[in-house]
Amino acid sequence: MKARCAAVVVSLLFCIAAKAQRTRETFDPFLTYGVAVGYANSSHDIFAALSQDRKVLNASATVDWRVGRPKHFTYRWEIEVLPVFLVRNPRQVVDFTSTSGTQPPVVTHIDQLISVPCQSDSARVVVTSANGPPTTISYNSVCTQPFVYGGGVSPLGQRLNFRPGHRLQPFAEANAGFVAFTRAVPTSDSTRFNFTAELRGGVEYYRTPRQSFALDLAYHHFSNAGRGDANPSVENYLLKASYRFSR
Repeated sequence: MKARCAAVVVSLLFCIAAKAQRTRETFDPFLTYGVAVGYANSSHDIFAALSQDRKVLNASATVDWRVGRPKHFTYRWEIEVLPVFLVRNPRQVVDFTSTSGTQPPVVTHIDQLISVPCQSDSARVVVTSANGPPTTISYNSVCTQPFVYGGGVSPLGQRLNFRPGHRLQPFAEANAGFVAFTRAVPTSDSTRFNFTAELRGGVEYYRTPRQSFALDLAYHHFSNAGRGDANPSVENYLLKASYRFSR
């Protein structure tokens, strides 16, 4: 009788453990794919960044796989490909025109991305001379905020999912990589190629065992690491929404 009861208890414990393992496997897939969209409405001076008023919009595709699975969290490696990385920069176009007598006007044209916001303006000054005709100097500045296109890869993602096996899982992640733009960013004396770094945390909700949605807030940084004449880095708080699935 005792042996039979012991066998029943052992069988019951085995079933509970097996069910717990299946539950964890259900909401802890080995390999997942995903798509994400991120947006930052402005840039901030978080760690001595000089560039102001930079909006960032990006879209990415991800793949990640489980590397380790301790008791209370899952450790995953993630690679993120960013085919769309848009940065809105203050752009200043300035024309200086100097006219004197019958001489043809001398025009100086400057088109540049700058580190701080600017305002459109114009001015006109007449300089008189006792030895010749007066010289008229005009100044016209037009400020816009165009988006500059770029794309990149962040292959070093390290992700921790807490409460594995549950539908709702908090997570934290760090990633790094690079992004290349169609022109020098964030200023004209910077470089097209920039390095990126990101720290983020959020929550992931499993709608089904193979599909999940996540929302997170990230600290995002990019700069040229001193490779350009200037290195006014950009720092943003990036809000990101993503959808992940597994086969």
